[in-house]
Amino acid sequence: YTFSIKNKGNNKVGDRSKGEGLRARLEPYEKLITASKEAMGFNIFEPEEDEGSGLGNGTSFVSILEGNETGEFIIFYDLGVEEETAEVHHVPPKEQLNQLHKNALEATLIISLGKDEIARFDLSKKD
Repeated sequence: YTFSIKNKGNNKVGDRSKGEGLRARLEPYEKLITASKEAMGFNIFEPEEDEGSGLGNGTSFVSILEGNETGEFIIFYDLGVEEETAEVHHVPPKEQLNQLHKNALEATLIISLGKDEIARFDLSKKD
């Protein structure tokens, strides 16, 4: 997932000296969780569930946005490898990946500043 978020205000959002930076996370809806379980055999959105799969997930984003600045937020989930290996989960069949892709936006993007939630975006809304 890649999102662009713009600070439309004039003031900086986030303060490194206070350890208050922006963070992004996904909260999947049941349709996306079900698609994940069907494709992967577990819920990829719960790190505890992928234990032993050899897979991971991560984020990359700017933690501070100056006034009128746009920042990019990336959230990713490993889905497997193509070659057979005992250490890493094998990539699911194409049909299951397509189902996961079809439901990828059945989630809410949550933006936090420090410990406070500051915005929610329902990704399933088409407009």
